[in-house]
Amino acid sequence: MHKQDPFVACYGRLTYVQLTPTSSNLISTSLTVSNGGGASASSILVQVVLPNGVALPASQSGWVQVDAQTYKRYINQLASGQLATIMLNWQATGSGTLKAQILAMREADSGSTPGNGFSKGEDDEASISLRLR
Repeated sequence: MHKQDPFVACYGRLTYVQLTPTSSNLISTSLTVSNGGGASASSILVQVVLPNGVALPASQSGWVQVDAQTYKRYINQLASGQLATIMLNWQATGSGTLKAQILAMREADSGSTPGNGFSKGEDDEASISLRLR
C-alpha cells in the first residue's frame, strides 16, 4: 500500500568548494526540496536562517527577506518524486550554522510537521555548519 500524502524533505548542501572560506568569499548554498510521497505538494514555503553577521550581495532572486538573518521562498508545486533546487548566495563574517526548514505547505505530511523548528530530527529540516579561517 502506498501513502497518498506528500512526503516533502529539505536537504541543504554547501556548494562552495571550501568548508572554511574567508570572510571575503561568496558562499553559494543550494537547498534541495524533494517530494518522496505519493501525492503532489503545493504552496511549499521554505525558510532559511543564516548565521549571525552575514552580508548578502544584491537582491536574492525569488527570496523574501523577513529580518537580517531570515529568508523565505515559495515553491509552487512539487509532483510526487520531483525535486526543486534553490540557491542563496551570501558572505559570512563569522563562523556559524545555516538552518533551513519547510515552514508550511498546503497538504499534510505524515513524516514531519512543517514549521516546528530546526532540531526535531525530521526530514523537513537541514543545517550546514561553517567555520571561517
